[in-house]
Amino acid sequence: MSIELDKQILDAVRKKPGQKAKEIAITFGVERNIVNSALYRLKSKLKQDRTYRWFPRGDTEEDSQDQTHKKANTVLANLCRYYLDCLSHDDLGGVSEFATDKYDDPKYVELGVLPMFDEDENDPFATDEGGKLLGRVRRDRNKQIIYLGYPVRLNLIRSKKGWEGLFVEPILLFAFEDADSSYSRLTLADELPQINFRALRALSNAGDSNLMEEVIQIVDELGLANIEDDQPEIDDLLARLRVRIGIGKRIWILTN
Repeated sequence: MSIELDKQILDAVRKKPGQKAKEIAITFGVERNIVNSALYRLKSKLKQDRTYRWFPRGDTEEDSQDQTHKKANTVLANLCRYYLDCLSHDDLGGVSEFATDKYDDPKYVELGVLPMFDEDENDPFATDEGGKLLGRVRRDRNKQIIYLGYPVRLNLIRSKKGWEGLFVEPILLFAFEDADSSYSRLTLADELPQINFRALRALSNAGDSNLMEEVIQIVDELGLANIEDDQPEIDDLLARLRVRIGIGKRIWILTN
């Protein structure tokens, strides 16, 4: 069936270039994740622009995939680089937590499924571990922020004195909305995720100035700065991120 569907999708994109995965999914009456899998299998024949629209390879369109790797040279882009360069002289921060805690009080919980794709709409804080984490955050006077981290890497750190340990470092951070009361269920904010500088720095081994350039490029490639009508669907964004960075699929809830 997948071979036949692949052929149908390829023909559909050739007949009508510039479609998004969700539009193709509606045409064939299948789930978007099935269409995304087919599109990525067809990447030798199809390509995707920065707004997540698909085109036959060889077509010319304004925002080709090759152009996303070129440095933007607009007034806004240059202003952003200047601003980010200023920030690079300060602590960029980010989220990074010990994988194990000597006080048995970890600042994260691992999930089995992304809440936005959970068909049963389970409360990610309904487990003993989730309830414990949420209770600790709500008792904290420092108003900690709770994030959904995905995908997540474990970073092995070795000190000059010989100590070593694993740190949990998500690539993308999805913020939870503040609840109206301490008894309300937390929900994910309806906004695109943030990039975790701490994880990206460890992946790139770059200095802060070069890291800023890489962040700008990734933001551009993932469409995180696209105008509202062209903002990516979360599953499209995650599929492109896995291709771009090439890491696993573990899911965590963390505090910072």
